[in-house]
Amino acid sequence: MRKTPVADSSLGTIDQEAPRYRFLEALPGLLSWGILILSLFVIRFVTPVFAVLMLLYLAYWVEHAIAIAILSSKGIKTMREVQAVDWQARLDAEYPDWRDYYYCTLIPFASESINVLKPTVESLASSDFPAERKILFLSPEAALPKGKDIAEKLKTEFEGRFAHIFITEHVLKPGELKGKASNQNHCGRFAYEKIKELGIDPGHVLMSSNDSDMHIDKTYPAYLLHTYLSEGEERDHHIYQPVPGDYEDFWGSNFFTRMLITTGVLWRLTLQVWANYRCTVYSFYSMSLKMLNEIGYWDSDIIPEDERTMFKAIASYGTKFKVKPLFSLVRGTSIRGDGITGSALEQYTQMRRWCWGASEFAHSVSVYRTLSKDKRKAMWKPIYNQIRAAVEWTLAPLFLIFGGFLPGIINPPFMLTRFGQIYSLLIAVLMGISTVLIIATIMLDRELSPERPANRRGFWARAFGYLQWFLSPAVSLAFSALPAFDAQTRLILNRRISYVESRKE
Repeated sequence: MRKTPVADSSLGTIDQEAPRYRFLEALPGLLSWGILILSLFVIRFVTPVFAVLMLLYLAYWVEHAIAIAILSSKGIKTMREVQAVDWQARLDAEYPDWRDYYYCTLIPFASESINVLKPTVESLASSDFPAERKILFLSPEAALPKGKDIAEKLKTEFEGRFAHIFITEHVLKPGELKGKASNQNHCGRFAYEKIKELGIDPGHVLMSSNDSDMHIDKTYPAYLLHTYLSEGEERDHHIYQPVPGDYEDFWGSNFFTRMLITTGVLWRLTLQVWANYRCTVYSFYSMSLKMLNEIGYWDSDIIPEDERTMFKAIASYGTKFKVKPLFSLVRGTSIRGDGITGSALEQYTQMRRWCWGASEFAHSVSVYRTLSKDKRKAMWKPIYNQIRAAVEWTLAPLFLIFGGFLPGIINPPFMLTRFGQIYSLLIAVLMGISTVLIIATIMLDRELSPERPANRRGFWARAFGYLQWFLSPAVSLAFSALPAFDAQTRLILNRRISYVESRKE
């Protein structure tokens, strides 16, 4: 029987094999499949109703796409402004005691080579934050012996560029699930004890959870600290979320990976600008070590640890908790594989792992039922966002690509009616606007993407690269709808996935 503790130990445990919990785990998939099957029934027997709903849905997504184009453009501008600020000077002027604070980074890793880890540590060492105020924790998996050797080499090479570099090995314990979360749980607890041994106040340590390939901007630690201090008494109730994007060796990846990277960053920037309940914790984030200890670290028996961490914070702090957006780009390494087929498989596997986040809906609802009124108030919108995002992940690409044509395919006589002709015209208009929005996405991609290598600067290379964007519907189908249906169907059948490391070089 799988049981997992919730954020507050007084809330007890959650039985993840109970029928109610299993139903909640299956619910996102049941909704996705149910809506799809019901839609086919409606198209066949009450086609005008489906046509009206489809027009409204497509209009909603066109409006949504326009908002993404406008707001992500604003986000790009804000990122550039943030990068141009001398944050240490701002700290000196506004918070003279800022040098009492530390920036701490946890890097859990498994089979990654030193070629992946070294640039990550270099980005931390090169940041414009005092070396005597930077602390690094390296946590290899004990099951992979070379990890300890790599950590020792990194410690030797970067000695003097950090106040302290600590190494700890994670040994997988009974009840833990192999993956980043269990290693982070171990490393976070180890870090807290070491910080206390050094006589440092955990409330004066800002901690980042770092993937082995994520490279921070040099201004990030000082920008983070300035934002943290500006939050006053509530600063230890917030998680600080920058913008992760896999832009390292961007042009060495396949076209579908580049599309997914860019669209992901544009969506993330939109959420940052909105700064509402839809702005969730994702991939790389920071908080005080004091807060990490209070919310109980990462749960060690899960795969999608980011959202779980956010919900643990909500369960701990209620309406005091916020995800504070930071307009700083953190660069990761893009997916790799053997040829285009291998890369596609690696990308699909990663997307399925992300889509497995639908499983968190059951945990969130189970925790919600145990909370006080104030904390329930803080949690219901994020829970709604979980179920909506899970269903949109499966159905949005299908309806956006095929939905407009289904009435004519399944019920051809409908298209000969007066309403059917008007419907065809409106669908054509919405599709035309969507084409224009693809062009807008291409322009935003040019703003975000690293400089093209020499072999991609010619006219035909650029033209072919831009034309590939018109394959985005197929990319969204292959790497959004299909892995989401895969993950959610596995949840219905209780066929759990295991943690698979993404291949990066």
